[in-house]
Amino acid sequence: MEKDLIMKKAFENKKEGLGLYNIINRAKTINADYTFTSSPGEGTFFEMKTSMNI
Repeated sequence: MEKDLIMKKAFENKKEGLGLYNIINRAKTINADYTFTSSPGEGTFFEMKTSMNI
């Protein structure tokens, strides 16, 4: 599913649950890149990448 469509659905469905909304919001907060991969019967895979200065 396209990232913009996932974000739109997450923000539309805030009343039903905040899980996906919170994940996207936290990723944006730390300027992370993220992807969702979802297939019927296979579940959903979420990957988030960000850089850290140690």
